[in-house]
Amino acid sequence: MNKKNFILYGSLMVLLSMQMIFCIDPKISIITSVYKGDEFIEGFLADITRQTIFDQCELIMINANSPDNEEPVIKQYMTKFPNIIYKRLDKDPGLYGVWNMAITMSRGEYITNANLDDRLAHNCYQIHAAELDCNPDIMLVYSDRYYTLVANETFEKHTGAKFSPSPHFSKEIMHESWPCNNPMWRRTLHDMFGLFDATYKYSGDWEMWLRAVEGGAQFKKIDGYYALYFYNTHGLSTGTLFKPQKDAEDKKIRERYGSLWGKETFREVYQLACALERSSNGEQRTWALALSYYLKAFALNPLRAEPLVRIAKHYYLMHDNALTYLFANRACELPCPDNLDIEKELYLFTRYDLLAISAWYVGQYEKGEAAARKALEVNPDDERAKTNLKFYVDRKNQLT
Repeated sequence: MNKKNFILYGSLMVLLSMQMIFCIDPKISIITSVYKGDEFIEGFLADITRQTIFDQCELIMINANSPDNEEPVIKQYMTKFPNIIYKRLDKDPGLYGVWNMAITMSRGEYITNANLDDRLAHNCYQIHAAELDCNPDIMLVYSDRYYTLVANETFEKHTGAKFSPSPHFSKEIMHESWPCNNPMWRRTLHDMFGLFDATYKYSGDWEMWLRAVEGGAQFKKIDGYYALYFYNTHGLSTGTLFKPQKDAEDKKIRERYGSLWGKETFREVYQLACALERSSNGEQRTWALALSYYLKAFALNPLRAEPLVRIAKHYYLMHDNALTYLFANRACELPCPDNLDIEKELYLFTRYDLLAISAWYVGQYEKGEAAARKALEVNPDDERAKTNLKFYVDRKNQLT
């Protein structure tokens, strides 16, 4: 074999050996969203590929139609590390849409997210995976972290400080956004509790963990500091530009899951009121208790109309038109929330139908006609709504 062929043969063997190393099913799937990452991409890839068990990982990088030019650096690393998987999208589906896509592509037993601007201890993944190996009843592990205000510092050499230690896991600690930026979890968590809710833009990971904990998942804190968190003033979770939107998402999440840490929530109180009403069978004392909980639910969230509509519907069945009008009219003044858990029928038809019926008896004819028209926009073939509208139109025609 001549020298040229020997060199070629040696190169092929090296490449083949690398493929053999990285072709086995990975233990860990690292999911990463790539967006506006020119400043961080080189440091990120250098940091992540030095993990002590990177040969047992796959790094799935989804480019969310970034306006930056991260791709050449990524492809350069892909020539060295066949376990880097890269995909570019034509449209940004949001952070959690990207994560969901990466999860569906992943093959690892464990999953972790890696942010372009954060850095890790060289043995971070080894420590976290070992903890999951030793604790089959634990679904997710997390650890403490440093933080820095300086971009692209390394874990070993940085000017940052320690965050206050993360609390050990309990349902009660979940009133804050635990765990933080670099947990590791079993992929079976998604089989049991679903993927991230991509309707969230800023706090979808917190909602995912709360959903899992509500379903009985157990988490565990690992002692020690294994991450360096860059406090990015332009980031989704920390940027001041996005604070109002993030605060709104956080408020929605606290309302939905607050019962986990002992806080009364709209959802919890409203469901109790509905259960009491169903069991009342017309018995006044039980209905009075249901009414008190409907009013309490409305006080907890005065932007939700469902309690008012339920009360109005009760008084309509009791032939009390004045109280039906009072509650239906107030319910119709509230905008329909952009929530997945609302009872749309109550918002889109029932409240307007009840207002159209009751307004006639209290002399509020213009409101009644407008409500009847709103009800018919939703259910154009509803005979009662048609009849109600006809009453109002005929009356107006007679007056003119």
